[in-house]
Amino acid sequence: RGDLLSAIAPESVDLIIANPPYVSALEMEDLPPEYWHEPVMALVAEEDGTRLAGQLLQQRSAQMA
Repeated sequence: RGDLLSAIAPESVDLIIANPPYVSALEMEDLPPEYWHEPVMALVAEEDGTRLAGQLLQQRSAQMA
């Protein structure tokens, strides 16, 4: 278990493929009905929908420094 990249040795990462939650709470209200079959936690991030993606990029950037 870890917080995104925190439990991974920096030298062990060659490529990151991720699909973190990316929908804001406001956008979720407007999604088509088929999206409601997915777990909400898999889609809804926070207010702007980009926190986890930004955190992932920041962690990787810090590892490379």
